Amino acid sequence: MPHTTANCHFSGGACMITILNRRERRAKKEHFCTTCHGKIAPGEGYIYTVFSDGGHVYDSRQHIHCEVLCERYCAAVGCDEYDDLDVEWWAQDEVCAQCNQKGDGCEHTALTCLVVLEALLPPYLTSNEDVRRHLDGDDEREQ
Repeated sequence: MPHTTANCHFSGGACMITILNRRERRAKKEHFCTTCHGKIAPGEGYIYTVFSDGGHVYDSRQHIHCEVLCERYCAAVGCDEYDDLDVEWWAQDEVCAQCNQKGDGCEHTALTCLVVLEALLPPYLTSNEDVRRHLDGDDEREQ
């Protein structure tokens, strides 16, 4: 498998990473998404990525829809550098400003909100069974 080199931005500075492995998996046990920090339940599909940076190897687990939100963020702002807060703030700017619950103590973040996800995710993805679970409110964030 060829390695992919990509730019990234993690809180604190830019870096050059090498993606060693990226694949869709089905969870055998509970995990937490590195983007939204919501639960990835046993049996749920998710994206697993292994990458290296500066001689260190890391892994990441993302909900399928969180990976797509990150990709959409990069396309919208014209770069391939982001951190999770960048994606969340972008989603808030794109959708939350028009939401009638804004200012009413909304209990969701932009990455866990039904309105945001339905507005920013492509229709084929919102019909995915694992993504539907999150859109229907069955996902809980890590406390």
